[in-house]
Amino acid sequence: MPEASLSPSQVSRVGMATGDSLINPDGKRIGLIADSHANLPATEAAIRLLKGRGAEMIVHLGDFCDSVRHARTAAMIALLRERDILTVKGNNDFLVENMLADDRRPPDAGETGLLSFLR
Repeated sequence: MPEASLSPSQVSRVGMATGDSLINPDGKRIGLIADSHANLPATEAAIRLLKGRGAEMIVHLGDFCDSVRHARTAAMIALLRERDILTVKGNNDFLVENMLADDRRPPDAGETGLLSFLR
């Protein structure tokens, strides 16, 4: 998938349940995102599309961080916080958390904020 694009059909397959959206006990429509691997443009597109299709709550099911390009983690976490996206940590997110928490080097101020989100 190209870095900056995500077609509506791709988001539909990944984001919303087939047919109708998932409904939680409060009656809210829930949109799902997963495995964005710090692809900020695609994640932003998925959020817009899901909101446009009526999702009142969005949950990211993990791997919002990229263990190879972890410099993008701050921007991804900022987006998730700003849009009030609920998150579940995936294996890449745990890996980035462990890299940031490596006590062989002290984290800088920016990493401390990222670490608090990942914990």
